[in-house]
Amino acid sequence: SSDLAGGAFSQWPGTLGLAATRDPKLVEEFASIAAREYVSVGIRGAYHPNADVATEPRWGRFSETLGEDADLTAQLIPALIRGFQGPTLGPASVAVVTKHFPGAGPAAKGFDAHFPHGKNQVYPGKNLEFHLLPWKAAIRSGAAMIMPYYAIPNGIAKEMTGMSYNREIVTGLLRDQ
Repeated sequence: SSDLAGGAFSQWPGTLGLAATRDPKLVEEFASIAAREYVSVGIRGAYHPNADVATEPRWGRFSETLGEDADLTAQLIPALIRGFQGPTLGPASVAVVTKHFPGAGPAAKGFDAHFPHGKNQVYPGKNLEFHLLPWKAAIRSGAAMIMPYYAIPNGIAKEMTGMSYNREIVTGLLRDQ
């Protein structure tokens, strides 16, 4: 009925709840059902899934992620992509924008990069490779689009420019590597 929180859309747990199932088949089933619902009302693209590994517990966007386990996130991101996009992009697909490359989870002091005080992104212990695991899985799975993050990549790039405009991040890391 229309008085339900999602109206005519099916109700599912958020991403942390999906991750708690540790079940790629169930996550893919969710995404496939959601894709059919999206397409039925004309939605053909989505600004998700979020491939960030939430390693900074103070970060306000933790609940948008699949949690702090990069290996689990790398197992579930392909299921979300397959479910929304299908085997190939076509009339029944919802093209996904996987975000926030190369990982917004280790935000300095938990601050959000949408604000000037949150402009710094850090990868404590030089753990960038840990944060890249879900991205490698997303790219292998054919994610239609990748959204770079807004923060400045402290300690992983020479150029102190936001990742969306940073040649080392977008061209070097994302496109070339």
